[in-house]
Amino acid sequence: MITTSAFKQLFPFGICLDDDLRIVHLGRTLEKRLKAVPLNHFQEVFELFRLQGPVDANLLNLIAGRPVQFKERNSSLVLVGAFSVIENGFLFLGTPKLESVTDLAPLGLQINDFSAHDGVMNSLFQLQKVEVAAKESIESAQNLSNQQQVYRQIVEQSNDLIFAINSKGCVSVVNPSASALLGIQVDKTDASEFLSFENKRIWDAAALSLKGGASSAWVELALQGIHGDEVLAEGHLVLSVATEDEESVLCFLRDVSARRKAERDLLASDEKLREAQKMEAVGRLAGGIAHDFNNLLGVISGAASLIQSDLDVVDERYSDIGLILSTAEQGAALARQILQFSRRSPAAKGQTELVSQTDSLFRLLRNVVGVNVEIMIDSKIDSIVVDIAPIQYEQILLNLAVNAGYAMPEGGTLEIELSQSADPGYGCFKVKDSGFGMEPHVLQRIFEPFFTTKPLNTGSGLGLSVVYGIVEEAQGEISASSEPGVGTIFTVTLPISQEKKTEGVSHSASLLKVKRVKGSGRAIVLEDLPELGRLTTRALERLGLQVECFESLSMARAGFAAFEGVPDIFITDVALPDGNGLDLVEELASGDRVRNVIITTGNADFDRINSLISKYGWKILMKPFRIQQLQELVESFLNEEVAP
Repeated sequence: MITTSAFKQLFPFGICLDDDLRIVHLGRTLEKRLKAVPLNHFQEVFELFRLQGPVDANLLNLIAGRPVQFKERNSSLVLVGAFSVIENGFLFLGTPKLESVTDLAPLGLQINDFSAHDGVMNSLFQLQKVEVAAKESIESAQNLSNQQQVYRQIVEQSNDLIFAINSKGCVSVVNPSASALLGIQVDKTDASEFLSFENKRIWDAAALSLKGGASSAWVELALQGIHGDEVLAEGHLVLSVATEDEESVLCFLRDVSARRKAERDLLASDEKLREAQKMEAVGRLAGGIAHDFNNLLGVISGAASLIQSDLDVVDERYSDIGLILSTAEQGAALARQILQFSRRSPAAKGQTELVSQTDSLFRLLRNVVGVNVEIMIDSKIDSIVVDIAPIQYEQILLNLAVNAGYAMPEGGTLEIELSQSADPGYGCFKVKDSGFGMEPHVLQRIFEPFFTTKPLNTGSGLGLSVVYGIVEEAQGEISASSEPGVGTIFTVTLPISQEKKTEGVSHSASLLKVKRVKGSGRAIVLEDLPELGRLTTRALERLGLQVECFESLSMARAGFAAFEGVPDIFITDVALPDGNGLDLVEELASGDRVRNVIITTGNADFDRINSLISKYGWKILMKPFRIQQLQELVESFLNEEVAP
């Protein structure tokens, strides 16, 4: 073992450093020049060439064994040599950089400052070679250090999830993004803590392909986040070279949770749009059929009521005609349901407090579902008022309850849950049953009109269609989920009312607030269906009126142009082949060409009709109607004084 004294004598320009790069020993020449106190830091005394920044143990480890050169900070002495790693520190052995002997004096050096083995005088050529090698060594070390810093910055500042799992299933490398999102730490987190059994199988299969020679493997994983949430990630796996563990696998994953959610939301939105378009198309078709059906029923009801008016009550044919009329009214009720589904019939306006209204319907619900079904009302809120008339809410709830009761023939549970929707502007109620449920292909069609799974003659297939129409008209949403053998859940959301709660007002009530005036005996009828026009004409003629009947707007305009004065009664349909009857009647009213108007319709813009009735005191007669109903309205105009 070499002593300190021997070290100083043998290596006059030697330097011994501890792990913190503090000077422990100096060769005799350097000690004499510097009079250094032990434990001074190397960088306080010397300056490595071609290096910016601090000198630390990592750098000396990198350049150990390679030629280096550095100078004293307070002189021009440059030392050339190499560092070696020793126990608990580093050792530098070298000599001054000299080009000739004449360089000694300016540096304050003498020949006896060197050891015999230094060979300074005979090794100038070797010193020049060392100088070149030292420059290259310092540059290479600095470049390597810079590259490491760049790579470290890329990994640490990346938003991607970068981590490695070693052969023991433990995390061996992790970047800040992965640590923050998944809560994993090096040597402390096992893969099972954030990889489920199924996802670990995916990881292991990818790792096996890497060991088989694949350069990388693509994976899609569902990881467990730091808060227990699911993190969807995708990316590549490669074999890690950062550790001696040959089976360590490094991954570069990207969090795609937000993208996948957006894709699911878009898919659901597209499906919802397709469903809405389908229902709208079905609604238009059903509405058109119902409109024509209404007209046919109007002819049947009109003709039957005319015949019945000519018969004595004791005549057996009188009751037969009554049967025709009652059947026609049943058909009219069916048509109104179809029109309500297609949103072409008037909707009652009003507000409903869901909690109290649902409680008030308990007995009615009990009668609907039967005594073997347990009814539970779960109100998660004390009160919530939504924009829908009480009668319509009742219709929705009862229709859903009827379906639930049918799904539980042997009994079960019907639960009605009332709550605030996730959207703060909406109230929500759910109707859940424990019935036999529905298969997916049935669930897709439940809102279609006339679609039913009930036996023949036990259901019209319009109940849920009507519910759908009411909810859509109220600017709400309805959806259903079902599982065979488990049950069905209907979820309805309705907009929360921004107005003070008022009682629902039906159209029929408001439309009866009309004025009554006398007439003199002339009437004009605008009806595009010839048969119904003829029946209406006959009914008016029985009241002693002179009647002109037109089948189109153009014919009516021409008739009014030739007509002198103002007709005592003007009866107009709304939907006509060449336009809207309301346009004509408003045009005539503005010119004082009409006074007493009866509007007949099966479906129309009822807001506009209500406005006209309120302004002019006109009346409305819903199709199909009995002739007696028409005559009563006409007589009310002709025979009574105007109300003050």
